[in-house]
Amino acid sequence: LRSFTATTITLSQNVQCGDIAFDPVSGYLYASRYPSDLYRIDLASANTTKPATTLRAATSGEDMGSIFFDASGQLYGASNQGNFYLYDLGTGQSTNVGTANSSSQGDGASCVFPSQKLDVVKAAGTLIQRSPTTFDVPYTIRVRNTSSAEAPGVQVNEFLYSASGTNTTFPGATSVAIQAGPTASGDLTVANAGFTGQGSATGLLPGTQSLQAGQSVTLAFTVRVTYPAGGVPSQAANTAYASTASASPSAGYQQLSDGTLVSPDRVLAVDRSTNGSTMPATANGDQPSPTIVAYPTTLPVVLTSFTAEAAGPAVRLAWATATETTNSHFVVERAADGYSFSALGTVAGQGTSSQNHAYTWLDASGLATSRRQYYRLRQVDYDGRATYS
Repeated sequence: LRSFTATTITLSQNVQCGDIAFDPVSGYLYASRYPSDLYRIDLASANTTKPATTLRAATSGEDMGSIFFDASGQLYGASNQGNFYLYDLGTGQSTNVGTANSSSQGDGASCVFPSQKLDVVKAAGTLIQRSPTTFDVPYTIRVRNTSSAEAPGVQVNEFLYSASGTNTTFPGATSVAIQAGPTASGDLTVANAGFTGQGSATGLLPGTQSLQAGQSVTLAFTVRVTYPAGGVPSQAANTAYASTASASPSAGYQQLSDGTLVSPDRVLAVDRSTNGSTMPATANGDQPSPTIVAYPTTLPVVLTSFTAEAAGPAVRLAWATATETTNSHFVVERAADGYSFSALGTVAGQGTSSQNHAYTWLDASGLATSRRQYYRLRQVDYDGRATYS
């Protein structure tokens, strides 16, 4: 048998508890004596005396014989009197969600370190400004099974918008729509075509596919976001949530005496995304961080005119600007159908200038294959950001 050494820890205050549970997501300890009290203990603190915070205090109530976390970081409690509770880690308030087997002296546990492990990273591509208030935001998400066990029912959830403003990437937007994708590549190739990032359609995958040990999937999509005039924020923060789930609830959930299954009843492992495109060197070895998209505060170029005139089989384009800010160049694009644009060439910009400037471009074969052509300008900043005329 293995032997261990126990170390006495001094807390910053007295904590009454019927049981203590370890949060696998944050690393905190939580203690509770009654359903209406909860304490948080920071073991990772550098202080010799570890901070103990009262989230909610109580002096009486049912005897909380057992509290425990699931793999997703939700805290549950079972009282000796036979009630089952779900705790809010922010307020310390608990909600009765069912009944459990009663006992004079109860205790319990949950395996919060299953064999399955997922890691997810997320990166934002080059922001494209379609108008002063409309933007195309491309995202790329990579998920890997970093365990030695199969990860069944892999899913990645994105919460892009909700009317209530709760858990939303683009609060205040008047429109949030998927412009391209989602696509899946790598060891999984089927994405959820019904994904919108809103309501019940937040899953990027069907949720029925498995990743074997070491396998990964890359997901890509572009979302078009429109804000009201004067309502464009300085930035938007986004987090993706990866999970793996079994096909049926675990036996622990099924032991509730009234048959109630508390969601999520099938989750094996979860991970919140880390900003970037590089996987951690060790499983779950990174710290979750949101992916930030910064919006420009002003248009980089004020375009005062843009015209096209036929000149035999050629088309002469002309445009003018009133001001330019960090303007690297223009890309002239053409499409016969008004949708499938392709680049014809580039014209250097003026960098930063408050003077009027005029530009021209001759499309020598513009009308050679079609009597109608559509043209647009893609203005590109020095940092790669682009806007369209």
